Amino acid sequence: MDEKLLKEKALEKLNNWIAKLEELKSQINSESEETLDGFEAQKAKLSKWTEKIKTQFTEAEGMSKEKAESVQKMLEELKEKALQAKAETEDTMDKQHKNLSKKLDKLKDYLTEAYKDSKDAAKDLSEDALDDLDDFHAKFDAYKIKAQHMSKDAEGTWDEKRKEINKKLNELSAKLTDSQGEASEKWEDISKELSEAWKHVRKAFKS
Repeated sequence: MDEKLLKEKALEKLNNWIAKLEELKSQINSESEETLDGFEAQKAKLSKWTEKIKTQFTEAEGMSKEKAESVQKMLEELKEKALQAKAETEDTMDKQHKNLSKKLDKLKDYLTEAYKDSKDAAKDLSEDALDDLDDFHAKFDAYKIKAQHMSKDAEGTWDEKRKEINKKLNELSAKLTDSQGEASEKWEDISKELSEAWKHVRKAFKS
C-alpha cells in the first residue's frame, strides 16, 4: 500500500474511532434513565449488523473457507443472543448482558487470530468488524453500569462513576486527536498504543 493510501486509511480509522467515542460519551452523559430501552435498541442494532457482516464475509476474498464458516457460525450465535426477549428488569438485562458479552468476546478472540492469517478484503473486513464489536461491547457495558449506579440502592454513586469514565474517555479522545498528524508514519505503533488505552477505558465500565 502506498504512503498516500496508508495515510488515508489511518485517518479514516482514527476519525471513525473518534465518532464512536463521541457517541459513547453522549450515552454516558445522557440524563435519561431509560437504560432498558437503550439496551434493547442496541440489541436491535447488533442483530442488523450481524446480518450485514455475514454477507460481507461471504463475499470477501482472503480468508480460508474453514475460518469463514466459523465466523458465520459465531455471528449467528451472537445474533441469537441479540434477539433474546425484551429485558423488562435490571436483573434480566444483567443476564442478557453476560450472555452477549461471552459471544462478543468469543467472536473478537477468533477474529483477532483469523486476522493474522487473512489477506485482501477479508483482512480489512476483520479489522473493521473488531472495531465495531468493541463499540457494541462498550455500549452494552455502559447501559449495564449506568443501570447499576442509578438504581435505588446505589443513589449518589452514578455521578462519581460518570466522572471516572469521562476522564478516561477524554484522555483517549486526546490521544486520538494527537495521533492524526502521525497517522501514516507510525500507524502500527499508534494502533497498538490506542488499543492498550482502550483496554484501560473498558476497565472503568467493569465496576
